[in-house]
Formats: sequence, structure tokens, C-alpha cells
Amino acid sequence: MSSLISPYDFNLEKDNLDANYSACGVFYVSLSTFRDVFKFSTSKVKHKNDCGLEYYIDKETINNSEDINYIFDIKKYPSINPIHAMMNHTLSRGRTYNYEIDKQLIKHDYIYHLCKKYHKSVYYSRFLPNLVKLKNEIEEFGWKYKVEFEKKFLDNKVGSEYVKHILLQIAEKNRFRLIDDKKDSSIYNTDNLQSVPFINGDTISFLFQFKRPVTKGFDVKIYKIILVLTDDTANNLNTNPLDSAHYQTSYNGDIKDVGVPGISTKGSKD
Repeated sequence: MSSLISPYDFNLEKDNLDANYSACGVFYVSLSTFRDVFKFSTSKVKHKNDCGLEYYIDKETINNSEDINYIFDIKKYPSINPIHAMMNHTLSRGRTYNYEIDKQLIKHDYIYHLCKKYHKSVYYSRFLPNLVKLKNEIEEFGWKYKVEFEKKFLDNKVGSEYVKHILLQIAEKNRFRLIDDKKDSSIYNTDNLQSVPFINGDTISFLFQFKRPVTKGFDVKIYKIILVLTDDTANNLNTNPLDSAHYQTSYNGDIKDVGVPGISTKGSKD
């Protein structure tokens, strides 16, 4: 049965992501962490009569709030500032400029986008007199998004809907994970709290929107953020944003860490 289970791209939102974004950036995140964040319990694991060894949950159980309990543990969710997602990953799409190797995060891409759109050239970014200030403002915008995201999930009713949404996608596209196969890639026949059966290589996507005032109105650019779940604990594959405001000794704003999974906890400011 395990051979029928393959990585899947989960949509954290209910809307059609592919119709709404113009570029996408990538983070690696810990598989074990996300299995700790997304949890559920149910006493309604069903028995498949024609195969006595199989126990499973289905859409009916997932949709019935009386039969299942969902937990989204925001306290275990990593610090993620979307503007530090990588634009030079194989899953990235739509980057504006790709020739400056050390400037391939969303915040750099957005600056290139502004320069190309309003100054007719990405090279104008080299002559911006307020470049550090602009990058810090963009990073603060992403930090505010991160804080609001985490606040929203302090209400478990909100988190429950997201866990439910993920399980419904599994039931629709990867239902073999919802059969008791005695493996982490499946469910267990228990009414105890258990992890959503994410596997190595799964991705979770959501949208992040910039809306910045310009000379005439607002500039709006929407990015798709892709979180790649990995069990590779030996290597941190995310880019460390060395130009982050967090690393600037003179910075005294709201940003508390760099907002990059696997890096944030190493350099947090108290």
C-alpha cells in the first residue's frame, strides 16, 4: 500500500491559488514539526468489511464536527516571514531577475519588480539611495503578516478549519494515507490524538500579497509561498538572509528574528 502513497501539494487556502499569483518562493520546513502542528483525533475510525485488516476514515467523518476533533498547534509553528522565501529554488516561478546570486529572496524580487515597472530597469536597484530602508520596510511588512497569521491561529476554531481542509484534500487525492497501515504515512486505529499523515516531500502552499503605495495608487503583487516538508535534519537548506534588519545593530523595530525555519531560533533577539 505504501507504494501508492506519494508526495502531494496541499493548498492551505480554500481558493484556487494557481489563478491568483504571479510568482512563487520556497522554504524548507521540518516534516516532524508540521506533523506536530497538524493533529486530529476521532473515535469513528471505520472498518472495511471486505478486508478485515483495514481501518480508515472518510470524508463523512472528516466533515462531521461531532465525530472528529482538530488541533492546529500554533505554538509549534516555525517563524516564517514570507519575504525571505527563496526565488532560486527549482519550485520557484516568475522571478524578475536571476543574475545576482546573493539576492534571490522575495524581498529582492519585489525590489527588482518595482524598479522594472516604475524605472524601466532592474538595474535601477543598484542606485536606490534608500535601499536598506526599503528592504527593512518590506521585511517589516512580511513580519506584520507573520504576526497576524499567528494571532489568527490562537483561536483553535480557525486552526481546526485548516486541519480539516488538509484532511479533505488527502481524502480526495491521496486516500491511502487515511487507512491504518501501521506507518507514519498513514493513520492509526486509535481515538488518541494523532498527526495528519504528511510525508517527506509534501508541500503546503498559501498566498502572500504585497500592497505598496506608489506615485499613483498602489502596486500589488501576489506571491505563492511553497513550504517543502523535509525529514532532512542534517542540512538546513534555506537561505540565511544576511541583509535582514534583524542582523543590523542599529535596527530597533518590531522584527524579532529573520523568519526563516531552521535559522530563526539560532539568531533570535530577546
